[in-house]
Amino acid sequence: AFSFILMVTFVPGLAAPATTPRWALLAAVVPAVAIFTPCRRFTVAHGLGALLLGWAALSLFWTPNGWDGLRIIAELAIFAALFHIGAALPSLRPVYIGAALGLSVSSLLAVMQVLGLELVDRIPGPTGQAAGLFMNRNYLAAPAALVLIGLIGHRLWWALPLVLPSVLPVAVMMPWNYGESVRDLLALPMSRGAVLGLLAAGMLWLWPRSRAAVVSLCIAASAALFLLMGPSTSSRFVIWASTLDGMTWLGNGIGSFYTLFPSHAPAWDFLGTTRPVHAHNDWLEFAYELGPLAGICLLGTLIMLAAMRGPEPERFILIALITEAAFGFPWHFAATVFLGGLVAGQLCVAGSALCGVFDRGRAALRAGSRRVAAYLDSRPQRSHRRFGLSAGSSPPEGIG
Repeated sequence: AFSFILMVTFVPGLAAPATTPRWALLAAVVPAVAIFTPCRRFTVAHGLGALLLGWAALSLFWTPNGWDGLRIIAELAIFAALFHIGAALPSLRPVYIGAALGLSVSSLLAVMQVLGLELVDRIPGPTGQAAGLFMNRNYLAAPAALVLIGLIGHRLWWALPLVLPSVLPVAVMMPWNYGESVRDLLALPMSRGAVLGLLAAGMLWLWPRSRAAVVSLCIAASAALFLLMGPSTSSRFVIWASTLDGMTWLGNGIGSFYTLFPSHAPAWDFLGTTRPVHAHNDWLEFAYELGPLAGICLLGTLIMLAAMRGPEPERFILIALITEAAFGFPWHFAATVFLGGLVAGQLCVAGSALCGVFDRGRAALRAGSRRVAAYLDSRPQRSHRRFGLSAGSSPPEGIG
């Protein structure tokens, strides 16, 4: 029920009507649920997440924008609470069903938008086309792709038609409204990050079954990316290069990207284009704000969770989310954070408990010290050259 409500929450007339109410809903409900959710065990992922959250809070002392920093820390805290809840849930199947039913409303509205019926607000331009209740095509496709993988993994085939129009460009299924050339179809508004996330999850599933199919998918994806390259792609390269130029070892502080980006982006045309709010690469933005080591630690923790022997649908969902974050900023979408936190928590159930790691470490140290002591005791004693005596011989008379 909560998944359904989150996907359909939209308050017309409110500032950012598709994002602000969803974050407010998460902030009101998730902490209250997390407080009454028992912790089964404290894993390594819990410990690393707590360290990263603590470092983000510490970086408030040197961030130039404290309010943005507090907002992002609140988002990270909501993700941590969802992680805690996901680790206690027996299955995420009801979450996918509720999310699919909620996304079906956006799918219907997206089809109507393509047909020319504008019933809800959307942002102007191609990115707002077929966006449903999310106003932005990317904001809709990112969580819809994750839900689609969950539905396939749990064999909920009846729900696939409800979500597909939210993932893929609706206009591709109705090409008569556009040109007939392949270039016209490829130029339609679509979330490349969501499509690449689906491809990454599909290739991971195919790899042990058919490596030739994975190679074919890689070639097809490379060709599609080449054909889809446009002004937005080149502008992202400029953003990424400028972000790398402004990176420091300790990070510029949580929430600092929007404030500091103009100071080290001479190649960006601030008069002719809009100012980027995010780096369009969450891993790069985390490394920019919290330092490269923190960004690598966060990415490594999620990859470690995806590599665990947990439930397969959730593993593929996390791989898709990691891929989406390399080409956009899904960690700043309420619906994506909701799904990602629950999925990461579900996967950590198969992880090692932190206390168990410490116990194994202490046991290894004790075993190692015993081996060293045994080795030293078993070494033959050196001969005593003094007085010409050897070990074990008795001294001659008169020498006491």
